[in-house]
Amino acid sequence: MIVNHLNTVVHGGAAMAARRLHEALCSIGVDSRFWSQRLDAQTAHDPTYHRLNWNSPAGPFRTAWRRAAGSLARRWHKRQLKRALAGRPEGLELFSTARLPVHTPLPAELLGSGILHLHWVANLLDYPSFFASIPPETPIVWTLHDMYPFTGGCHYAGRCDVFLTECKNCPQLGQPGDKDLANVSFHAKRRALRGKNLHIVAPSQWMARQAKRSRLLANARSVQVINYPVDTQRYQPYDKLAARQAWNLPADRTVLAFGADYVANRRKGFRELLDALSQLNDKRRVLVVVFGRAEGLAGLEPRETVASSERVELRQVGFVDDPHRQALLYSAADLVVVPSLEDNSPQVGLEALACGTPVVAFAAGGLPDYVRPQQTGLLAQVGSSQDLARQINWLIQHPQDGRRMGHNGRSLVEREFSAAIQAGKYRDLYQRLLAETSAELPVMADQRAAA
Repeated sequence: MIVNHLNTVVHGGAAMAARRLHEALCSIGVDSRFWSQRLDAQTAHDPTYHRLNWNSPAGPFRTAWRRAAGSLARRWHKRQLKRALAGRPEGLELFSTARLPVHTPLPAELLGSGILHLHWVANLLDYPSFFASIPPETPIVWTLHDMYPFTGGCHYAGRCDVFLTECKNCPQLGQPGDKDLANVSFHAKRRALRGKNLHIVAPSQWMARQAKRSRLLANARSVQVINYPVDTQRYQPYDKLAARQAWNLPADRTVLAFGADYVANRRKGFRELLDALSQLNDKRRVLVVVFGRAEGLAGLEPRETVASSERVELRQVGFVDDPHRQALLYSAADLVVVPSLEDNSPQVGLEALACGTPVVAFAAGGLPDYVRPQQTGLLAQVGSSQDLARQINWLIQHPQDGRRMGHNGRSLVEREFSAAIQAGKYRDLYQRLLAETSAELPVMADQRAAA
C-alpha cells in the first residue's frame, strides 16, 4: 500500500498536521510519501518528501515554449484575480480559485500507485485538469483543514451559508454577483469532482457537519472524523519552574499564552482576547506570552481600565516552530487561551493539553471536541470578551482546578489524539478503500465493455 499526500507547502498549520500524519504513518510501516510545491532544508533531505513537478519531460524547445506560455498565462491570471478581488472588505483572509493558469494533471509516477490523499491544496491544483487525470476507481482521501474544498473560494465562510446550495454574490468579494469568481469556481469544482471515488475526513465534528451539508461534497462516498495527530513524546509536560527559566519568565506571575500562525488574523480572536485582558481582576500579576508571526499588530494592546492605568503585560516572542521550545512554553504557562471565532481543530490547544496545560477558548468550531468544560478547560460564549474574561478569571482564581484540568487534558490527548492512534485510523481507512476498490474493479470493467 502506497499513500501519496499532496499539500501546497511544507509550512503552516495545515502542512504541519499533514506532515505529522505522514511521519506517524511511516512510523507504523505504511509506505507514505509527501508531495509539495516546494521543500525546505529539512524535507529536501528526507527521502519520503518529494517536489511536485507538473511538467512532463520534453525537449529543450518545447520546454522553453511551455515556460514562456506559462509565464504569460500566470500574469494574465494574476491580473484577472486582482481585478476580481479588488475592494474586498478588510480583515478577511485568503480567497482561492479553482482554476489555475496552467494545467496540473496528476504526475505519471503517482497514477495507479494506491491511495491519493489530498490535504491543503489551494493554489496547487487546477481542478479541471487535475481531477480529469485521475481514474474514477482511484481512492481519493481528502482531509479538510479548512472549508475551501467545498466553497467557491473562501477558506472560512463566517456567517455565510450559500455554499450549501450555490456560491454567488459572495460577501468576501469586492465585486459580488450571480456569476462572480466564487460562482465560477464553485461550478468548476462541482464538475471536476463528479464521478470520483472521494472520501472526506474531517479533523473535527464541526467540520464534518459542514462537509455533510455542502452541495459540492454531496457525492462523496463517505464523510468521517479522524482527529489531528499529536506527538505525545515531543509534546509532554515539563517542570513549570524549569520551563519558565528556559523562557526567562518570572516564577511569581500568572502566565497566559496565546499563539497563532498569524497573530493578527481576525478569525483567531486576538482583539477579543485584548478586550478580555482589560477586564481581568488583578492585571499586575498577569503576563501574557504571544507567539506567532506578529505582522499587523501595530497599535493593538490591552486597553486601560476606567478606574486605573493598569495594563496586562504582553510579551511577544515571535514565531516558534521548534516542538521542544513550544512544549516548554506550554508547560511554563498556567493556561493557554484559544479565542478563535471560527476554527477547525486548532493545534495550539491540543499541544497545550498534551503538555498538561488547561485551555480557555470560545465554543467555536471544533474546539469543544477537546476543550471540555471543567474537565480539560473552560468555554466562553463565541465573541464575548466579557465571558472570556470571566472564564480566565475563574481559572486564575482556582489554580488547583487548573492543574487538575491540565492533567485531564494530557490523559485525553494520550487516549484520543495521539499520533499512533490517528495514524492507525487512517491506515484502517486506506485498507478498507483499497479492498472496496479491488472488489469494484471487475464490475467497472464489465460496464466499460458493455458501453
